[in-house]
Amino acid sequence: LPPDCILVGFQSSRVGQIGHLLRKYGAVEVHVGSAEHFCQVASEAGPMGPALAGIVTGVSRGGGYRLERPAGQWAGARGFGFVDMPGENQDYLFLEAEESVVLAGPPNEAYASPEQEGPGGGGGGEPPQPPGGDGGDGDPGRPVERFLEGRFPRRVRFGEKCYLEVRISVQAPARAHASPIKQGVLPDGKTANVLLLLQAPDFQILNGGRDRTIAVPPSGNSQFAMWELQAEQTGVCDLSVTAYHAGVPLGELAFQATVDAGIQTGRSEEQSSNAYFRKTSGGEITLVIHYEEANRLYRYDFISAAGGYTPDLRSEPLKRTPETAIGVLIKALNVVAKGKAKMDGRATREWLQGKGAELWTEFIPEKLQHRFWEERTNIKKIRVLSSGDPVPWELLYPAAPGEAPDENTGFLGEAFTLTRWRFGEPADPRLHNGPVCFVLPNNAPPEAITEVDHLKGIVGGNSTTARNLAELSEVFKSGEFGILHFACHNLFELEQFGPRISMPDGPFEPSTLINYKNKFQRPFVFMNACRTDGVAPSYTRLTGWADKFLDTGAGAFVGSLWEVRDKSAAQFAATFYDKLLNKELLNKTLSEAMKAARESIGNIGGDPTWLAYSTYGDAEASIART
Repeated sequence: LPPDCILVGFQSSRVGQIGHLLRKYGAVEVHVGSAEHFCQVASEAGPMGPALAGIVTGVSRGGGYRLERPAGQWAGARGFGFVDMPGENQDYLFLEAEESVVLAGPPNEAYASPEQEGPGGGGGGEPPQPPGGDGGDGDPGRPVERFLEGRFPRRVRFGEKCYLEVRISVQAPARAHASPIKQGVLPDGKTANVLLLLQAPDFQILNGGRDRTIAVPPSGNSQFAMWELQAEQTGVCDLSVTAYHAGVPLGELAFQATVDAGIQTGRSEEQSSNAYFRKTSGGEITLVIHYEEANRLYRYDFISAAGGYTPDLRSEPLKRTPETAIGVLIKALNVVAKGKAKMDGRATREWLQGKGAELWTEFIPEKLQHRFWEERTNIKKIRVLSSGDPVPWELLYPAAPGEAPDENTGFLGEAFTLTRWRFGEPADPRLHNGPVCFVLPNNAPPEAITEVDHLKGIVGGNSTTARNLAELSEVFKSGEFGILHFACHNLFELEQFGPRISMPDGPFEPSTLINYKNKFQRPFVFMNACRTDGVAPSYTRLTGWADKFLDTGAGAFVGSLWEVRDKSAAQFAATFYDKLLNKELLNKTLSEAMKAARESIGNIGGDPTWLAYSTYGDAEASIART
């Protein structure tokens, strides 16, 4: 290409490979997008802008478009091209002519088909789209179905470059497996900037960092974001891209590739996943947490609407494994919960504050402490994303870097709405409105019986009670319940069984729930017993009740991080359900119910139960009871 050639309005399923080649052979500008995006780019191109924007006229011609070139314009432009793919395996190429730019094809004579591409090429074509848009219904006020769409080869030759491409789309690729698509409306019906964050521990990124930002129009496809990668490990390697808007995760797209020195890099293959846009209330941040077992440290990504994205903040190496270190803390909390510490309310809070400040100082790197402290007055909701770990993040007590904690700041679980979730599909705010089932084993303590009797009056309507493992199994097989509430004892032995609930006809353990993976319809699960959000080593991972219930399809889960007192736990549950299900309160959200429940028992002297509960789910989730 001539050294001053400009390429704009570029859209293709092979954006990474083509863009790389065009730059290699002389293109000084490569802009990714549709005709609509091309016009936007052209309008910002200085003296070239009016000329370039003027060529889009959209005259239909043989399945493509004829783009007239205004006479006497394009001064200084020796070459111009526009690559598009309106149909599967049909490549279209705009070429400069004397008086116009003509879209050529089909059949394609100007560009290689996917079968002719070398390693790293391939991918399906784009569906037909009108000039000036990327698909969609054109009405920014109507819900638009969306999903994350990506392309990546399943086979990668070790040491060879490969390309990962991801966008947010409104159309399911013909050759991709598309999950059911959630619906939502982009905030205010306007174009939204979406952060894409790559997690690829086995690959080196050759063209920038892990993050990309794409513009998502109100009713169309976004541009593709592209990462140029090179594998650093052989074997089966996992990658994932998570999308965020205004500090809120929208969805995750996972890839898997086999890397070997003796294979050829295959064609990129399409994959898709759910993406859900919802209006945000502001003040939301997401804390993405990875534990690096090899280095015994935590790595954080801090994502907020106000401050954007701060990547790869690393803690100091731990002296012990997290489960061992936190296990020591939990034992101390259990002593206080049982009343054996003989501390009054003031002394208990001061002791908890010291433990929380210690966790904050040692687990949170100083740069992250600064970021949090700068934004703390604007933060209302904190979302913790992880693969599951034992750290009681709710107990952390923030302080200014290098300063003593201020007694007015509050714990993370007290001063802010803190919810947890796992990597993968984001939490759904719609919880199943179904029957209520209480799990009350025949060997349950008297306090549990009293708790369930009281809760039956709050939830109203008909409810069922499972008193043994056989009855609970029948409830699970039906899958129709909307609320599942446990009132019982939970045994937790880290080195032996992990968590389990003793029932008259056998133990109920997390492994039992594997039989119901993806069977439930977003129920709300509340395990009101001791340490029901504890995790223990399985064979290859840490797991517990929360992890296994979310695997079944539970929409939200509430558990306890340490032992809880019977009367306090019963009062907590009563306040929680009264807020969550009270019609006169217009069905409060999960976070509002949790806040009210904490406050209801927060002043019981010497009792740390109020801070023991954790919440998994969307902070705005609710159950519309009738």
